[in-house]
Amino acid sequence: WALFHFPEEATGLSMAELYRDSGMRRLEGDLPALLDAEIAAHYSIWEVIATTPGVGLQMKDRLTGLERFVSDTSTSHDVVPLDTMLARIVDYDGVSTFSGIFPSPLPPFAAAAVVTEMKRVFRVRTRPVSLEKLRDPEHQLGLLDVWRSMFDDEDTEALPSVVTAEGDALTFVTDRYDFDTKNKARIIDGLMSIPGADAPPGEEVTSIVLVRQDGVGRTSSRPSVLAVIEFVKSRLEVSTMSIERANASRTLIESALGPLVRYRIREEATAAAAMNPEITPPRPSLAQDKAPSVDELEMMRQFREQYMLDWLDMPIPALGDRTPREAAADKKQHKALDLLLREIENRENRLPIAERSDIHQIRRTLGM
Repeated sequence: WALFHFPEEATGLSMAELYRDSGMRRLEGDLPALLDAEIAAHYSIWEVIATTPGVGLQMKDRLTGLERFVSDTSTSHDVVPLDTMLARIVDYDGVSTFSGIFPSPLPPFAAAAVVTEMKRVFRVRTRPVSLEKLRDPEHQLGLLDVWRSMFDDEDTEALPSVVTAEGDALTFVTDRYDFDTKNKARIIDGLMSIPGADAPPGEEVTSIVLVRQDGVGRTSSRPSVLAVIEFVKSRLEVSTMSIERANASRTLIESALGPLVRYRIREEATAAAAMNPEITPPRPSLAQDKAPSVDELEMMRQFREQYMLDWLDMPIPALGDRTPREAAADKKQHKALDLLLREIENRENRLPIAERSDIHQIRRTLGM
């Protein structure tokens, strides 16, 4: 960027422009035209609309409204729709390519904060930013500063708060237990004796879901998932969505199994870390020893979809403690609700297709 755009004090021209205008025409063939294309480029905030891995990405400029299909064989593997990139795109001979990108994209919520700040700088609300103003070197440097600020630790506080149906902070918790494999049948019987325990069909039980029927803290009468228990060789891995649910599940499991299992460790990941993996790297998968079966994948998909249905009736701090249904009924809340849905959809896009929740169905339910 500095070589192509930063102005030299005496002339106001960049090094590339000085070279182009100096008469030292050592460039041959297509290179002069390519140099002009580089000089005409600029950084902006580009949202990924769609990806074709190994081919390229459909992008939209959140400031100017321009759209491009960027030919790129590597980045198209690394990002998903609704990721937002700080990128410099060069248009040459009918082809658009990246010529400089910030190494980490932002998810929708953080990206919206950057867009809002830059539109304030440009004094626009709904109108697109003019290319002339966007290309100004001071504005380009300001954009970079604002973008970098989103990767400071303190900015994790700006992420939306999400809670469970009981009003507890959403935290992804996994408790691990060790057991002797010769006792597996007794352990399965013990777990299945817990009220609300269920297992997917199949000859071998590899996972069990604990379902709570009490409807605590919800307006819906649908049952809620308390925990998902997976057998991984000689381990039990119990996944829950809050510290409170994890503690309740631990009490039930240890009461049912007693000395048949030995508690080992707890791992936690906050909702903020899950929403912005660039700020806090995600923990590795806890079940890498074995690929999940088709039944397990379907069970997890149903678990996620059930949670999203319950989520419609949860008070969300990012919506002023309104539920998504209540926000959908208030046009003044539509912008905040849409942004929250985009954040969730962006996270779902990172999952294998078979495991994704149907966010489009959630939008249809909300009339969004």
